[in-house]
Amino acid sequence: MSAPSASPRWIIPALLLAPMVAGAHDWPCARHDPQRTGAATGPLRLPAPAVRWRHYLGGQLRDDQWRVADVDGDRVTDVVFVASGKVICKHADDSLVWESDLIDASSLAALEDLDRDGRTEVVVVGERGAVLVLNGSTGRVLWEVPRAQRGLGASARLGDLDGDGLAELYVGQCVQSTVGSSVYSFRDGYAAPRTLWQVPSSPQRCGTQNDLLADVDGDGMPEVVIAQGDTTMRVLDGRSGVLRWEVPAPSSGSFTQRSIPLAINVDDDPAAELVVVTNTIRSGTPGFGARRVAVYDPPRPTQSTATLLWETVQAQPEGGGLAFTPDSVGDLDGDGRPELVASFYDGAARRWDLTIRDAATGAVRASREGFELVGVLPATASGLGRPVLLGVQDDRASAALTLSDGALSVRWTLPSRRPALALDPSLSARLGLAYRPLAMQLDADPALELLTTAFDPALPAEARTVTTLVAYDLAGATPAVLGTLEAPMAATMLTFQTGANLSREITQPLVVTSDGYLLALDEALRPTNRLVGTEFTIPGMRVGGYYSGPAILGATPVIGSLPGAAGPERSVLVRDSRRALLRLDARRASLASPPVLRWQRARAGWPVIADLDGDGVNDLAALDGRALLSVDPARGDAVRWSVDDAAGPIGSSTAGDLLPLRRAGEPGVDLVFMRVDPGFVVRPSSFRGRDGSLRWNTFSRTPHSGIGGFAVADLSGDGTEDVVTTLNALNRIDGRDGTPSADAYTVPYGSPIVSSWSGSVPEVYLQASLHDGLLDRDFQLRGQMSDVTVSSNAGAVLRCAEQPALALSPSGTAELRVIRPQDLPATGVPPASATLARTVLAGGLAYPSREMVPSTARVGTLSNATAVADGDGAGHPTLLVGSTDGWLYALDGCSLALRWAHDFRYPVGEPVVGDTDGDGTDDVLVSVGDGYLYAMGARTLPTPEAVRDTDPADAASDADLDEVETFDTVTARWAATPGAMRFQVRVTTLAGTALQFPEYTEVTGDRARVGELPLRLGGRYRVGVVAVGADGSSAEALSDGFTVVDVSPPTIRIGANPATFTPPSQTTNLEVTFEDRTGLASTRAELLDPSGAVVRVLVDETLRSPLPSRTTRVAFDGVAASGTQYLPPGVYTIRASATDVRDHTVTATGTFTMLERVVTPGTRRDDADGGCACTAGRVGGAPRGWWIVAALGLAGVARRRRRGSAAR
Repeated sequence: MSAPSASPRWIIPALLLAPMVAGAHDWPCARHDPQRTGAATGPLRLPAPAVRWRHYLGGQLRDDQWRVADVDGDRVTDVVFVASGKVICKHADDSLVWESDLIDASSLAALEDLDRDGRTEVVVVGERGAVLVLNGSTGRVLWEVPRAQRGLGASARLGDLDGDGLAELYVGQCVQSTVGSSVYSFRDGYAAPRTLWQVPSSPQRCGTQNDLLADVDGDGMPEVVIAQGDTTMRVLDGRSGVLRWEVPAPSSGSFTQRSIPLAINVDDDPAAELVVVTNTIRSGTPGFGARRVAVYDPPRPTQSTATLLWETVQAQPEGGGLAFTPDSVGDLDGDGRPELVASFYDGAARRWDLTIRDAATGAVRASREGFELVGVLPATASGLGRPVLLGVQDDRASAALTLSDGALSVRWTLPSRRPALALDPSLSARLGLAYRPLAMQLDADPALELLTTAFDPALPAEARTVTTLVAYDLAGATPAVLGTLEAPMAATMLTFQTGANLSREITQPLVVTSDGYLLALDEALRPTNRLVGTEFTIPGMRVGGYYSGPAILGATPVIGSLPGAAGPERSVLVRDSRRALLRLDARRASLASPPVLRWQRARAGWPVIADLDGDGVNDLAALDGRALLSVDPARGDAVRWSVDDAAGPIGSSTAGDLLPLRRAGEPGVDLVFMRVDPGFVVRPSSFRGRDGSLRWNTFSRTPHSGIGGFAVADLSGDGTEDVVTTLNALNRIDGRDGTPSADAYTVPYGSPIVSSWSGSVPEVYLQASLHDGLLDRDFQLRGQMSDVTVSSNAGAVLRCAEQPALALSPSGTAELRVIRPQDLPATGVPPASATLARTVLAGGLAYPSREMVPSTARVGTLSNATAVADGDGAGHPTLLVGSTDGWLYALDGCSLALRWAHDFRYPVGEPVVGDTDGDGTDDVLVSVGDGYLYAMGARTLPTPEAVRDTDPADAASDADLDEVETFDTVTARWAATPGAMRFQVRVTTLAGTALQFPEYTEVTGDRARVGELPLRLGGRYRVGVVAVGADGSSAEALSDGFTVVDVSPPTIRIGANPATFTPPSQTTNLEVTFEDRTGLASTRAELLDPSGAVVRVLVDETLRSPLPSRTTRVAFDGVAASGTQYLPPGVYTIRASATDVRDHTVTATGTFTMLERVVTPGTRRDDADGGCACTAGRVGGAPRGWWIVAALGLAGVARRRRRGSAAR
């Protein structure tokens, strides 16, 4: 497009294009400004950083990120879960069993014994094509996919493919790998893994997320069905990987990467048929995909292609949907032949319709309008005597249907309820359809109980959240409520699972809530794993793991001034794990006093601080589902205007974040975002900031691959900013009316950055899925970075030697570069002058190249980069970047010399820079994988020195110990710190995971004692100490760590008071106290008569959870256990023994004397030989219940601990 005739109003390159009304110390939107420069002004005076304050954002888990089993073989159930790149194993009471290193873990594929050693391994899918196998007892990496075979992403399946009785690991890679799929065997151990076969990479292949491992031909051995490919699925021999036959896509539409095959026998021959479910469509020409269920018959021996038996296809798939379950095929009416049940959603009618067909022929057996299929329960699950179809009727009530004589009958309905779904791990390890209704045994009758979630039918689906769980008994004709659970305040329920014997001797329902806790429930859905301490009550097992991620636009906080009760207030806006938007006031925040929460708004996100109406005062805009809001910044619970369907009708959504757009000659700004309509149609949309009225949304396009990022800048020079985005090509959308005005550079997807590198005219640097490129305002290619692919991490604009430059990181790497885009050639290898500096960041250090990084250094993936023009108060630019290796790095912006690095020990997200407290100096905000938002400021106190791990049993101890005997208490001392008023102290694993929540204990002296900790025998821990003063804090000092050991045997104290007594007028109180510094495993005490015979066992207990102390008390009156006769007089012996968690056993004895009894005249009591003495006032034997035992745990809060492998 040629330049307009009017004089263009471009700004000089020394300034950011089209600056917002926000101040120099603000970070008002994602990547700082609508041009996505990631460039702050500063000053940032951080010669040495320290944590100024932090705010807990919570934790989250997906269904595929946790499993429940005894993975270390000690007969106690564990919860294994992914937490921001780590894999963590805990007990339901929050005690840590082990944690892995930072391995970029993304999901859990399976828990399985892969090497036949009798122990369970954990199969983990990581980032960047990694699949790893961890030791289930320690979390140590046993094996991982060779790096040369990794692609952009990976997925995994498990199954016995070669018939040796062991599961093999089937791994698929996503594009850009020479290997598409590999099968690995570990029958000879992890030191000698074998690759059974491999499949070369295909351009269409992207992982094995829907590939199927199943016996398709009926020979008793599984085949592998490769479900990736638009036109064909392939069936491979499981032993060799040789192609057996192919499955062609029907003429009704192609397969997609979400097409799911299942192997189910629907006819009389022994071979299974393939049922292929496709529920993805892309509009446009040509179209792509379908909403369809297709049934194929395997080929005869002389054929090579499966035969399509029948299919059912939705005629109008745009805005539609398909509901199908892993149990959709089965004998639903008891006639001995299988049926197939599915529901299709009609987007125009806004209605689900259910149809049952003959599975072999496709003939319709029955149908029902208004019914969405959710799952199928077997006949044994309820009192109805036949399989039950579970679903939702008319989007208003959960309902149960049964099939009989060709008719569907509604057996019951539950208004405002929906069956809860849980991932079935036994299915997800081998196929892509693995969700089932959560039905389980909670009471004594044979019928299962159904767990349901409550919803409000008046709300659209995207506005509904799960806050109530209700269990129903299905034994009767009408379900009866067994129990109800309400989510904690402002939290929702994210995922469900079951597990046996976590905190009760039953199979328990398990719930993960959006505030970061796992709740183990009882039969009535009451939480059973709350942790009650002396100061805090914790709702359940903490899962953590929520952070912004390394490169997700819109997940990071924004900073700016917003109206408050007494005028403008510096504010931080951030979304937490509950998906609530928080406004934090950090003006007086410190480590000891976190930011004040001014308000929170549920479901809102992607905030933008801008002057929407042009009155010179900042406003706040945000997205809430499909709604666009102007939020009252002072209150949060009120809106100034709202456009409820800004993102389109029901079924539409938003992609990415929200940006402001300025129009020539008009005050205020417009608001722009990417709307996604049904059929994967992307429709950029613009709304007036003053009142929310629609400006334009006429242009639309269906992406072939994905949706890239977008930026806003005035490319034409007419004073109105344009939208720059990638939808199959780089598009410029006129900000005045939404018409596309340039579409010249073809690229599947990418993220644009707008600045001026070659002069005063704005240019676009496109971080694309193929090669980066610099384009002029008409999208003509000026230069490209042909030696690197950058498709995710956003770069940052800065100036070096008075010339514009750009810092960026090649996708999925730890490399950081500073380049001159203006020096890039249109073709060929870039000259040396185009690269100013490059470095590789790993383990807190900088290296010249990847080859120079030591093998022992942790190498992660860098976050989006942030540039600060004045990074030290002297005008020198600084680059900030986080990494999944756990470090935040600060580097010289031009030479990339490392200035400092801060170890968070969890993945670090994109740094955001702004003045959070109004002091005129910028701070660094960063979201970290431990669940906290951290504010980094200048270090004002020296780091405490000589932190020593001391002996909890010796208060005067000053020695630094490497081994400590302790049950749940840690003590430490350190040197005096000048200027410190108090100290924050915490105990962590060596890998950095805190042992309690809240993590820090505040003390005023030079020593600390921290109790109620879930320590573990063999566990290695360290103490962290932060000095806090009047105007800031120090860096955290760490002890060198200690190991919990058990060297000393238990001790036993035995007493009788009085030591001599005469029955029946007297009794003696017997007391036995068992103690062990690290934990008792079992105790026993017995009473011996004068002849040495055992006459009573006072206690005999194997402790489910070790305790440091156990006391047994007995009131003894000399009567035999039968309660009918006295024991003979003489010297009695108490013999006691105790075993600790390291199997040290001790025995001790104590004695007391029982004298000849004195019978009061008129009293009847049986003699030892059966005779009696009588009384007129009392006739009969001795009173029963003659002894009382009180077993007291004297450990404060008893935490479950076990023998076995140690946390690292």
